[in-house]
Amino acid sequence: MYLNSACEQFDRALEISIEDVMWPGFINYNKARTLYFLSLLSESKESWVRVMDDAIASRSRQNRLIDEVLTESQAGKSDVIDTHLRQFFLYQEELARVMKLNLMLSNRKNENKIFSMLYRGTDIENLQKEDFIKLFVNVDSFPMIRSYQEKIIETLAVDRSFSN
Repeated sequence: MYLNSACEQFDRALEISIEDVMWPGFINYNKARTLYFLSLLSESKESWVRVMDDAIASRSRQNRLIDEVLTESQAGKSDVIDTHLRQFFLYQEELARVMKLNLMLSNRKNENKIFSMLYRGTDIENLQKEDFIKLFVNVDSFPMIRSYQEKIIETLAVDRSFSN
């Protein structure tokens, strides 16, 4: 009952902020996590994976916009000025990406394989460990991301999804 109500409130919030650059990424991220738990308890019709993908796409668009604003061109060379705000939103995007993988891994045995284990457009199921690690984005200002990434690698190694 509470999870369904939360999803309704997320939908209402999305209606209000759909044209906003920032809020859909946060709203869909929280809605996807709610839908994940709802799917464990009921026959939820809405896919938490698709909603999380929308959150990731929204956060990615926002980061491209931030980079565009913070790009400084001098003498034919372009550099992005790295600010704490930029690092925070890079963290938010990577958090959504690793959370999606984490939820997919935690529910692998219960869910039929409708969705591929994609990270940044790459199917990680048969990827070599070293190649997967190279895909990760490091957000130095937020070390929690690194620990999440390491846990995903450990889990995949235990599941024998990675060749060592």
